[in-house]
Amino acid sequence: MNIQTIREFESGRNPAEAWKFWKQDFADFLEAAGYATQTEKTKTAVFRHVCGDELKAQYRSLDIKPKEGETELKLEQILDEFDKFFGDYKNEIFASFVFLEIKQKPHEKFQEFYTRLKLAAEDCNYDKPERMLRDEIVQGINDKPLQERLLRETSRKPKSLQEIVSECKSAELSKDQSKAMNVLDRQREVNAVKKERRSAEKETPKFRSFNGQNQIYLCKKCNLSHSYGRCPAYGTTCKNCGLKNHWEITCRNKKKQQFPIKKNTERRKVSSLEEENLLSTASPVCLALNNRSESQSETNGSTWFQELSVNGNLVNFKLDTGAQVNVLPFEILQNWENIPRIKTNSRPILDYSNNQVPIIDELILTVKNTNSSSKCKFLITSL
Repeated sequence: MNIQTIREFESGRNPAEAWKFWKQDFADFLEAAGYATQTEKTKTAVFRHVCGDELKAQYRSLDIKPKEGETELKLEQILDEFDKFFGDYKNEIFASFVFLEIKQKPHEKFQEFYTRLKLAAEDCNYDKPERMLRDEIVQGINDKPLQERLLRETSRKPKSLQEIVSECKSAELSKDQSKAMNVLDRQREVNAVKKERRSAEKETPKFRSFNGQNQIYLCKKCNLSHSYGRCPAYGTTCKNCGLKNHWEITCRNKKKQQFPIKKNTERRKVSSLEEENLLSTASPVCLALNNRSESQSETNGSTWFQELSVNGNLVNFKLDTGAQVNVLPFEILQNWENIPRIKTNSRPILDYSNNQVPIIDELILTVKNTNSSSKCKFLITSL
């Protein structure tokens, strides 16, 4: 059997205690490794081999000789000499000080705390060690409610060390079991709340409050969010199936065959008001961009201007009944307090002179005048 050798002796701050524990480890090593039944010469050789430099130096200084009438030095004689040597290091006053300072550490199990107390009490040589252990347990435990209860009970009727130890173990076990039960209860509550929330989400229709007034929902006819009765697809004709009151994006009929578009053009012309202009369902006019600074409605010959609120910002528009899209310069959006999120869109459109108008993005914005409010699609231009 291959037995690992023991650690070398180190005296540390308490040489007497270090020697006591190392001596116990050495005795176990001799027995486990099979040296306990060997000759005294072999056992003493094993001692010198595993004891370490500190004990070797002390062994030479002691100059231990065989007893009278014996020819060889026995291991027991060597151990006795070291017992006497380290016995001089014992200090009962200091050992008692160490014992009385022992307190239960945070998260330390009671049995670990009790073991530390018992080992420390051995060096104190108390006449009544059980009495000292009992008192120090009550003083040193970190369970304050239990400490108060033990103080009350022992004032009426003294308790033995075994009774105190038993109550401390029972209190610790009960506390651990209570924590485990509370964890399970909290987990059940969390699972119940999650289940109710999932059920509520399934039963609740998809809508949200808009400005604290009408309820907004996702429309299956136009794929936009608006209040009931304000669908921009109502009255329009689907490009795909030819039926009314819905748009191509939501059409459930089989999509018509699409003819390929010529490759020599990357521009698009807006020829329908259906999905390109949401304002057309609420008003007979469309908006065009205007750089003028007039803040009131005015007409000048065939030109008509109107100041409208767009997402809460006043914008002076040029209104054109022949326009097919709403156009808004990006430089106007930059002056707003809450600028909408812009995504790059490189597709241009054509004006009446067949010139390209560079487009940055398409946004759905809320347009308000004195009498009504509508959500309109705007092409954001870099002009």
